Amino acid sequence: MAYNKAKEEYRWNKWKAEEEKILREQDVDEETIQKLREYDWNDFNAERRFREHQTLLLDCMELLLEEKETKESQPESVEALLDTEEYTEAYY
Repeated sequence: MAYNKAKEEYRWNKWKAEEEKILREQDVDEETIQKLREYDWNDFNAERRFREHQTLLLDCMELLLEEKETKESQPESVEALLDTEEYTEAYY
């Protein structure tokens, strides 16, 4: 499944708003909250870049596996087709 940036960013913003609310209740100064936001945002972007590439690799691997299964299920020649169990059951 592909990485959905908008969905993950929505989750991040929701989590960050809750965290900042708690920090403000604990009387943490705004400069520290802003630094934390910037750090977490950079971390979110690094994770996003990693996940986008990881997803592409997994999609490619799935396609290769599907292609391999398709090739294995098709006979390579007429003789191979005649030797298959389905052919033998259907015509003898």
